[in-house]
Amino acid sequence: HMLAFSAETGADDITRIRQEHMLAFSAEIVARALHRLAKIREEDPDLCAELCRDAMASASEFNAHDCATTFWALATMQLHQPDLVAKLCGVAASRSSDFSAQEIASSLWSLAKMQ
Repeated sequence: HMLAFSAETGADDITRIRQEHMLAFSAEIVARALHRLAKIREEDPDLCAELCRDAMASASEFNAHDCATTFWALATMQLHQPDLVAKLCGVAASRSSDFSAQEIASSLWSLAKMQ
């Protein structure tokens, strides 16, 4: 079951979707939700904190794209999440051969920006 976020999806929508589908919120959906919030530059500290907790809990399920997307979102929103970043770096290292050139570039930019 795949949830999609449209160009009109905002923080309130993500919160509602998260509450309705929490059991179905996969690592991919958590990454997409963080990406969406970063893209629309909508600040919702409580939702970001909840999504980061979800990401920590499901980090082992993240694929290369989810890692790159989450790194980018964290850097773009300037979220200080060192434990999540460290955990995702471990996941990314174990999946390094799965990363595309774009995902590598995006991840490296994001990690540098978070320093």
